[in-house]
Amino acid sequence: LHYPLRRQRQMCIRDSAPSAHRATCAGARARLGAQVYRVRNRADGREYAVKASKRLFRTRNERKLLLREVENSQLLGEHAHIVCYYRAWQDQRSLYLQLELCERGTLRAHVASIVEHATHAGAATAGGVGSARVGLPEGQAWAFTAQLASGLAHIHAHGLLHLDVKPENILVTRDGMLKIGDLGLCVSAGEWEEQVGRTAPRRAALSFARSPARRGGAPRG
Repeated sequence: LHYPLRRQRQMCIRDSAPSAHRATCAGARARLGAQVYRVRNRADGREYAVKASKRLFRTRNERKLLLREVENSQLLGEHAHIVCYYRAWQDQRSLYLQLELCERGTLRAHVASIVEHATHAGAATAGGVGSARVGLPEGQAWAFTAQLASGLAHIHAHGLLHLDVKPENILVTRDGMLKIGDLGLCVSAGEWEEQVGRTAPRRAALSFARSPARRGGAPRG
């Protein structure tokens, strides 16, 4: 399949279906989803992931939400444990991001594969007896933790908060390296504190209005 962009003819879709790791365009998640495709660049022969918005953005605000991921990626630059951003382009009202390809998909799928393999290996060793499901090896778990901590430390060092760290937003390279992705929800620490400050009085008022004493009941505990 040729990539459906005149300005990107050197890019071509290698698979007709989206790759195993899907992504959500954080920041406009409820309305503007995204799909990630595995592509090969005809100019350099390398494979990349291209993240394409599934719906057309209809307003400037929706476009701004999509561009937040681009802005955050540019601010962070390259890091061993953050998905590398290369470029982005707009075609009419759709946005496309060219990103580093993480062949093993999401961390959730990768861990499930490791656990399944270890479980089958244990069952084979035991001759099919006591084939209880095993967990992630402790050494592997600590290695994953260290890689994620390194990526998050880089994000925090640039004054940003990710706000959406979960197994689906962590991708795994061919070599088993973890990469934090989906930077669309990242906000500056100052922006986050300002948002919390604006909403805290309203949350407190709602909590007070819904308290047992206000409803005529006695508080519990």
